[in-house]
Amino acid sequence: MLIVRALIRKAIKGDVRAMQECLALAKNSAKDAAREPPPRRRAGRPLRHVDLVEIQRLARMGMSDLSKVGRCLGVPKQTLLGPAHVEAVKDAFETGRAMFERDALQEYADDIAHNWRNPLVIFKMKQLNWTDRQAVTSGGLPDVTGARDRLRALIEKKRALGGGQ
Repeated sequence: MLIVRALIRKAIKGDVRAMQECLALAKNSAKDAAREPPPRRRAGRPLRHVDLVEIQRLARMGMSDLSKVGRCLGVPKQTLLGPAHVEAVKDAFETGRAMFERDALQEYADDIAHNWRNPLVIFKMKQLNWTDRQAVTSGGLPDVTGARDRLRALIEKKRALGGGQ
């Protein structure tokens, strides 16, 4: 700063070299002022892409825990449940789980219609909190309330699928 003041004083007194130096400094400062500042980088980790279709596919296959889905995708659970993605992720996960349940029910209905016993279908139904045991009442007899209605519904479903007369 002191050097600039001395240079300006010499230029005022008539020193040509000092005048040229002052003009050169003024041009350089004008160029520096005209330049854009470098773009400011955001702090923190880089943004992650959350693949909602893949989340839905994994939930439809039977994954029941969102943290395991995140592990398969290589995305931390905190990212999936963070404020930027939580609503879309939960919607995709619940849609996938609903599709899993629908698929399991369709397979179970096919097994009943064809009198098959597929252990994988029974396993899927148990994951959905169904049981293959009959409920027993206090008298020691199985609970048959609504059995006729359930049987009629299955027969109607079989007919709708085109499997019966």
